Amino acid sequence: QELKGIVQSLAFGKADKKTGTTRVLRRLNKDKDRPKGDIRPSDAFAVNADFAHKMSRVKIPNISQRREEAAAERKKADESVFRDRQHQVDAAVIRIMKSRKTLPHAELVSEVMGQLKFKAENKDVKGRVESLIEREYLERREGGGGYNYLA
Repeated sequence: QELKGIVQSLAFGKADKKTGTTRVLRRLNKDKDRPKGDIRPSDAFAVNADFAHKMSRVKIPNISQRREEAAAERKKADESVFRDRQHQVDAAVIRIMKSRKTLPHAELVSEVMGQLKFKAENKDVKGRVESLIEREYLERREGGGGYNYLA
């Protein structure tokens, strides 16, 4: 699919009559009854030796490498964003609990959601509260349903 798009742009892209530029690729097996941009697996293309343009360079991307690199970069970026958001949730919980000292769970979650600049889910906030309890920044209130600030 990706390759098809690149071949279409190189073989059927705009030809400029003023500057005399032509397309980079030529389709060898032309059918008059097919639409111009229709590419089939049986089509053959060749480099157009007449292509020349002083002002443009042609870059032909490596498809398999590009897809793998993009997936790796996306995964790395997602992990980085996830870590940053965890720290933001932790900071919001600590900020709220430091000022209030004790809060019920529902109120804490709603205040945290209000302070965050991104859309977080209840389970994410709950997970971060559990992490803060393990690290002894918070404790559960006697009788349940809320938290006390420790540090």
